[in-house]
Amino acid sequence: MYRKVGQRDTAPENFELPFNGQLSPENPWVVMASLQQFSCR
Repeated sequence: MYRKVGQRDTAPENFELPFNGQLSPENPWVVMASLQQFSCR
């Protein structure tokens, strides 16, 4: 792995979610996650 010169990591407090933080309900990964049962401990 390598880093480009001048590339910096984004601090968590400055991270912006694309798409207003929403995923499309038609996204295949969203559909699969809705079919999977998750348990919270």
